[in-house]
Amino acid sequence: MRRATRVARVSVTVLVVVVVFVSLSTALIAALTPTPTFDEVRTGTPGSESTLLSRDGEPLQRLRVDMTRRQLEWTALESISPSLVGAVVAAEDHRFWWHFGFDPASGLSAFIDQFGNGRGRGASTITMQLAGLMTEGDRFGRRSFDEKVSQFRYAIALEHRWSKQQIAEAYLNLVPLRGELVGVRAASLGLFGHAPDALDEAESAVIAALVRSPSASRSVLARRACSVMNKIDKPEECTRAELVAATLPSHPLAMSGLDEAPHLARRLLTRAGTSVRSTLDAPLQRFAAETLRNRLASLADRNVEDGAVIVLDNASGDVLAYVGSSGDLSGAAAVDGAAALRQPGSTLKPFLYG
Repeated sequence: MRRATRVARVSVTVLVVVVVFVSLSTALIAALTPTPTFDEVRTGTPGSESTLLSRDGEPLQRLRVDMTRRQLEWTALESISPSLVGAVVAAEDHRFWWHFGFDPASGLSAFIDQFGNGRGRGASTITMQLAGLMTEGDRFGRRSFDEKVSQFRYAIALEHRWSKQQIAEAYLNLVPLRGELVGVRAASLGLFGHAPDALDEAESAVIAALVRSPSASRSVLARRACSVMNKIDKPEECTRAELVAATLPSHPLAMSGLDEAPHLARRLLTRAGTSVRSTLDAPLQRFAAETLRNRLASLADRNVEDGAVIVLDNASGDVLAYVGSSGDLSGAAAVDGAAALRQPGSTLKPFLYG
């Protein structure tokens, strides 16, 4: 009995020493590793699109400016389907909510796999992956030992300064998923045509499967999506997940958005992730566009195919409406008729007859 008590006391003492050592070590690592705040990352991550605003701040046009990636506005964790959060955690880091940035159990298992049977597998936690995304961009693949150590230190620092919810939110907004699609909002709209809060379990499993293999074939993706379903204890949904994976579009779907002043937006929006306030009056812009379409419809039998409208405030010189074409009615909707070169006589008409 005394021997058992002594062993128990020694065990508790060793456990306390280990906990204290780990706590002090991680605190020291965090103190020596600078990281940005969550708000700095959230506000400092530009999307690939920019927005044209009216004079009153109303969004009129969203235009893609960065053609190297498709990343939409930052999405808060509460606006992401819980099924997606659960699927990604199950697939990538099932002890995410409990570890301190590094999962010792997964690390040991990966070590045994690597040196025991020669089949290596990743042991990076979601926090470590986020550290890689924040310090090395979207470069995936094998990293050197020094890079792994740096990633580990950065992950420990993030865990000390950010909440788990903030880490999960940042990861889901920054992770590359399929081709040019970065983040869950772009993936959800580009692959399934709806926002991330509307993702069902099968769609969530497919996105979770994409995290590890963004360029996987549909057949490979289907198997991995089924594996995710098994990890979240929904094996009966495998068939549905496999069907979703097998029918993914070859190219991202058109992402519906604002389209009320495309021609002026192309002239003013040059930097990704920005909003530019114009002098346009939103109601007048819509009225001008609708008036142009109605007028062209009435002139259809006279071979009038397109037109443009500019409305100016003579006193200030502000452009109050700028419609470069009739849009869907035009055979060359992208051509800016308002800025096209005209003969001198046509140029003078607004001043002579306006």
